[in-house]
Amino acid sequence: MGKLKALADNRKNILLAELAAWLHDWHKSIDMAVASHWKKSLYVDKEKITQWQKRGKCLKPGNFASVLDDNLQVCNEAIRIKEIIETGREPSKASKSPLNIVQLLGYCHGKAHMEKELEEKENEKLSTDWISSPFGGEFTQPEGFLEGLLKISKTVQTFIANPNTNDIRKRTIQSIKNIFVRAWGDTRRPINEVTLWDWSSIVAALYKAEIARCVLTGKQRNPKNVQWRLLSIRTDGLGYLLSSHSIPDLLARKGLLEDAFDKVQILLEEVYPLGLEVYRDENGAVFVVPDISDLLDYVGELKEVMDYIHKPCVIRNVSQPLPLRELIKICFKSGTVEDDPGLSIDFELSLDIKLSKEWDGQNKLPPIGEILSKPPQIAPDRNDLEKISGIWEDDHREEICSVCGLRPQGWGADDRNYHYCRKHHKKGNKYTVRCQTCKAISRRVCYVCMQRRSFRSREWVKNLNTTIWMDEVADQNGRVALIVGKFDLTHWIDGTLVRSLAVRTPNDQNGHTTDEVAKNPSFARLRRIWETTKNFWEKILDNAKENIKVDRRLYLDVEIESGELGPYHAYEIILKGVKIPVLWDPDGGRLWIIDNLLYLSNRWNIDAKDRSFNEIKNEFGRLKDGTLKIYDPGGYGKEGRQVATARVKGVEEDSTYYSQVISILTEPQVFMILVPANKSMEIVKEIKTKYEREMGKVRNRLPLHLGVVFAHRMMPLRAILDAGKRMLERESKGEIWVVKYRKTFGQPNDPKESRGLRLLEYVKRSDLIRENEDPENCKNPKNYKDYANQFRMIHCVKLESEKRKGKQLIWYIPALMGDGQTEDNWYPYVFLASCDKPTERQRYYETENPWNSAHKWVVHAGDLNLGDKVYFTPATFDFIFLESNVKRHDVAYDGDGRRITDRRKPYLLDEVEDLKKAWNILSENLTSSQIHQMIDLIETARENWFGYGEGDMWEMSSKDETFKGFCKSVIVNAEWEREPNEREINDLTNWAVSGLLTDAFTLNHRMMKLLPP
Repeated sequence: MGKLKALADNRKNILLAELAAWLHDWHKSIDMAVASHWKKSLYVDKEKITQWQKRGKCLKPGNFASVLDDNLQVCNEAIRIKEIIETGREPSKASKSPLNIVQLLGYCHGKAHMEKELEEKENEKLSTDWISSPFGGEFTQPEGFLEGLLKISKTVQTFIANPNTNDIRKRTIQSIKNIFVRAWGDTRRPINEVTLWDWSSIVAALYKAEIARCVLTGKQRNPKNVQWRLLSIRTDGLGYLLSSHSIPDLLARKGLLEDAFDKVQILLEEVYPLGLEVYRDENGAVFVVPDISDLLDYVGELKEVMDYIHKPCVIRNVSQPLPLRELIKICFKSGTVEDDPGLSIDFELSLDIKLSKEWDGQNKLPPIGEILSKPPQIAPDRNDLEKISGIWEDDHREEICSVCGLRPQGWGADDRNYHYCRKHHKKGNKYTVRCQTCKAISRRVCYVCMQRRSFRSREWVKNLNTTIWMDEVADQNGRVALIVGKFDLTHWIDGTLVRSLAVRTPNDQNGHTTDEVAKNPSFARLRRIWETTKNFWEKILDNAKENIKVDRRLYLDVEIESGELGPYHAYEIILKGVKIPVLWDPDGGRLWIIDNLLYLSNRWNIDAKDRSFNEIKNEFGRLKDGTLKIYDPGGYGKEGRQVATARVKGVEEDSTYYSQVISILTEPQVFMILVPANKSMEIVKEIKTKYEREMGKVRNRLPLHLGVVFAHRMMPLRAILDAGKRMLERESKGEIWVVKYRKTFGQPNDPKESRGLRLLEYVKRSDLIRENEDPENCKNPKNYKDYANQFRMIHCVKLESEKRKGKQLIWYIPALMGDGQTEDNWYPYVFLASCDKPTERQRYYETENPWNSAHKWVVHAGDLNLGDKVYFTPATFDFIFLESNVKRHDVAYDGDGRRITDRRKPYLLDEVEDLKKAWNILSENLTSSQIHQMIDLIETARENWFGYGEGDMWEMSSKDETFKGFCKSVIVNAEWEREPNEREINDLTNWAVSGLLTDAFTLNHRMMKLLPP
């Protein structure tokens, strides 16, 4: 059994070695090096090259390197930091060094840079000043990181002087990331997708782990024999979050979970510097660690761990050393710095801690795909079970906590107080607010969960530009929407689909073998993939928060006359017969109105024309100098218990803008936010547009599943979240689709800068029919100028599902790179559903097909032919309104991904536009009652004709020509304000037959409460 103490004793030097690995390739962000690559490029502006060279001369490497002039001594070898960097960044030079730690850095450099498939001079003419995404989109031309290098030198210098402080290390790495994430790893296409940050982080992880192994074992080894392991620490984080009782509960749990994994990260990266975290999501983290088979049995001191993270030791009478796996559990469950039971996870979650098999990096992927593709196998911890059992012993007979479902109501406050209160209550005495146990029992929760709510509410009062209240998120109709999204990265993270991206253009000169053409799924590339999808969701969240804002709140200045209120607890008041949620802020003597004021005016039946803020404020103003009764929330349809009365001194307003968006998850694969119901489809449309434009080249094998759960604000949060979770459970499969149409529009070298998106909108509007329409007549969409260049030429492919006849989609593929001139020969490839080698195509090669091992040939989308059968994983969209808690069970999918109780769902993501278009035609030309009548006629006929016997009613009706004629007759004979043209009638008829017309009406009118103008 080894000891971890050696790592603590050598902490400073290990962390300095890690810093050397982070910075070893910093020269790549110097302008001179970049500009020299550009000289032979065909498309980089020559004037720009000149300007960058001038700026590069002003930045002397010595200015930055001078801060690295410090000694590093580890594994019985000593060297200056800047010397190990200068030598280790070149593997050929490093291999000749007499020092093993230098050789090791050079070796790790090579293993992390496995995506450098191009030869040294190859593709120099394709050098570019754009950084690509891992999916082929070029949207960024980095600038401004030159001066940033000088700025971070002070942070690095501080870290070198004192690397044992977590905050300093964290700031240093963040400052490096801010610069390196905008710097090129390589400027040659198509290996310009991995940034300097991606490469450096993997080098640092590999180097640090092997240095740690050397320190622990006291043995160096030849770099060629180096191996690593992955340490995965997984839990059911998603289930933990989505079982929350309220938004404050959920946000409290989210904070606890993040803090728990942060503590584990500090343990493994600093207290005992074993390695580096390379992945984290809602269910856990993955670290690169040394190749030591019994690493989890190595022992360390608990006091040393707690002292480093500045937390009092929470486990008493532990004098003997503990194995690493136990230290991980304690750090995970110890919670935040405050010694409060409400601020730790404790026994609420168990961990699945596993050490992978060794991995040598020799053209072989680390097993991270295998780790992330399987749900964690979490067994209850024996110590946790004993703790839970102990809580319910000792004659505890209270009901179970309605929030955590683990502890007795009231449990968690002082034990003496708890036992006294239990006896006090048995005598029939009333609860008292001063007693924490009484307060918790009265709210049907344990003290721990009550403290979490109060803490979250207190934090909200300090940060009023956000909201944590479902009532504030609700729209003017009192409805909320949970938007969920999921990227299926299964076959990307395991490396299979990375091989469907080409690093060389397949042609007769280089052949078509996979090794010569396909990209290598390196560790850095995989990291870039999941960071890209995470950033995708984060930008959607930022945009939603920016676009959905309210500029005012109201609060009542009050003086409590009788009774007591718990600090930062939610209560209710009643005004004009309406229950209004409020929050007690004891510091300001305020009752905050935590409700959507427009919805409140709606409930007060204030005329829509008079729903001004002042009118609403005046209603509250009538309470001035009056007595106000305050109630504990009674729940939906229940009366609350009066707890206090107060004198209202006045009503005031707060003009802080706050976002009506609550973020639940923005992880690499999973996305969840709560928004007002009437704003939900705007966000869905934005996600769809962003997905098509950023991932358009790989849409066929990077499916995106979106869903919206609509509900009234009083619907239990658990039911809403459960429905959203069920929407995320539908599987993605590579389905066979038939090419019905393919044409390339536009051309490279188009001199008109904005032509790209105008061309895209033209192609979309033409619907493959009006192909002679002038593209210049199409407006250029706002806020998407960064996408324009790659859409100057478009491959337009129309596909029809082989399984679901009549189901079609159109794939608009950007055909160019970011300069609008270089044709993309590397990203938009398609698996053919055929075993035959496509020798008649120009661009094709052979690689593994994750959906059918017999069909191994991929062909460029620009070389597809009519009638080709190809594999396509379609993006989908689903939605539901929860009229009741039980309705969430309707969200269940079969093996084909179709809703069991409603076979026409989910829709293709492309059909979101049809849902909106259908509603626009109806609402602009018919009244609400006319639309109701039309939909009722169609659906009554469908049910009478096909709603009996066996078979799918929707499937049967869609194939019946008589029913189609009936639908068309109903549409034509409606009393239209503006008669629809022939094309609109055909569209409306097809939508009516498929059920989309009914769903368009249901979605927009019944769920979002939109009304015809």
